[in-house]
Amino acid sequence: ANEATELTTTKEIKFAGKSLDAGTYALFTIPREDDEWTIILNNELGQWGAFEYDSTHDVLRIDVPSQSTEKVTEAFTIRFSEIKEDSTNIIMEWDQVEINIP
Repeated sequence: ANEATELTTTKEIKFAGKSLDAGTYALFTIPREDDEWTIILNNELGQWGAFEYDSTHDVLRIDVPSQSTEKVTEAFTIRFSEIKEDSTNIIMEWDQVEINIP
């Protein structure tokens, strides 16, 4: 339950408009109070949470606007929306906040 979340892609993709090579990446989020979250993809796999996080292994780092929602999401949730043959959006939800990564 405390292992870093991992994202795997089998081909190069655009992640929020930035190129990301095929592979598996540890995914970290930094929720901020200024209506943005920092999303980090890191190539150091098998990490236990963020306790040994090392930014020198970051492959991609983006800031994404967050939106307030009326719905409360107790557990951090990742889901996909607008799924098409060659694209999707990644939605991350936590508490009363949602972010959308095209």
